[in-house]
Amino acid sequence: FYYLLGLPLLVGDSEVSIFVAFGLFNVACIGWAWAMLRTHLGSRVALAYVALCMPIFGSVYTHSAWNPALVMGLSSLVLALWVRALHRPETGWFALVLVMFVLLQVHPSSALLALVMGLFAVVHPAVLRQRGTWGGIGVVLAPTAWWALWAKPWSIERVVSAPPPPSEGGWTALAGRLLSPGKWWDALGMPYHMVAGIEPALPMVSAAAAVLLGVLLVGVLLGLVRAARSPAMRWVAAAVLVWWGMAMLLLPFGAFWYLDVIQPWMALLAAYGWAGASARWARSAAAWLVAMAAVGVVALGGQWALYRQ
Repeated sequence: FYYLLGLPLLVGDSEVSIFVAFGLFNVACIGWAWAMLRTHLGSRVALAYVALCMPIFGSVYTHSAWNPALVMGLSSLVLALWVRALHRPETGWFALVLVMFVLLQVHPSSALLALVMGLFAVVHPAVLRQRGTWGGIGVVLAPTAWWALWAKPWSIERVVSAPPPPSEGGWTALAGRLLSPGKWWDALGMPYHMVAGIEPALPMVSAAAAVLLGVLLVGVLLGLVRAARSPAMRWVAAAVLVWWGMAMLLLPFGAFWYLDVIQPWMALLAAYGWAGASARWARSAAAWLVAMAAVGVVALGGQWALYRQ
């Protein structure tokens, strides 16, 4: 991450250079994701994705130079590459492997997405027969092996920290967390809680965050139902469910309290669900455009209001 952080400083030795570069990068990733989704899933899904993939809490990162500022953009890029790979497996995974590797370095919770992608490759061995896939793996492994030989991380003296405080039965409480509406609300409601907890309070921004969260969660439920009939989208749904299963497992340890990595994937599921519902309800393209424009205005308006604080 720090190497990526240093690149904008080559252009201008100021933190403003980092903020601008990260912002442009995220916009470019979302734009490319829109193009890929439009090609493979249709214009309705792509438009809804753009409206839903920009949560208001993301504005908190605009004045910072830490890893969450890049996570949602990189995750959108990985998502778009994987959707393309799901629909065109013959293209290989060269770019997907490289970007996934970078995302893993920026935030380790994305390892769960890599796990599902690896499972897909095992189930569909044609992926592993592509030169591009092995080319990407080779490009990742070569510098990693060189770094390991140079840095010798196994010889670094370990710093032993105090164990985490005991939590509600530890691992044995997994079933209780999975069945607890309160725990699920704590986790799923993070896009609202993070904004509502800001002091001094921002009632209008909090209301906008609540509306967007409602649209997102209802869309995710619709998307899960519709994805059952789509081989490609079943894998996207699987990635979301696996990530959330581990998130609830590690909830007491604070490992997954934010949704930066999974937000774009939830946005795609929601977009897929809402697009299917709109087609079933025979809504015109113009009505769909107006509805998604309204959602986008709420998202961008909330981000702008939070940014100005």
